[in-house]
Amino acid sequence: LTEDQINELVELFERYSVLVFKSAKLSDQQLVTFASSFAAAYPGASLEASESPAGAANQRGAGRRLIGKIANFDLGTGQILPSSSKVLKHRAGNG
Repeated sequence: LTEDQINELVELFERYSVLVFKSAKLSDQQLVTFASSFAAAYPGASLEASESPAGAANQRGAGRRLIGKIANFDLGTGQILPSSSKVLKHRAGNG
């Protein structure tokens, strides 16, 4: 992303406190690159590795994950999970 694009995203994030990118198709590496660029706009912010079982690509040694795939939807179908879903309850404990 360009500096102007990052600045626009920061402005939108500051206004709405959340950004939604519908239909975004990013690889794990593209997501890390985007998140690093976005975090750079906030002095002192950084990406943190986690030892959570929800993690994905192993970025910082065995057992440490930089990306955690925690969502309220089914990753395969994109459908919102019902509040009674065991998967959703499990993911809530990994945040």
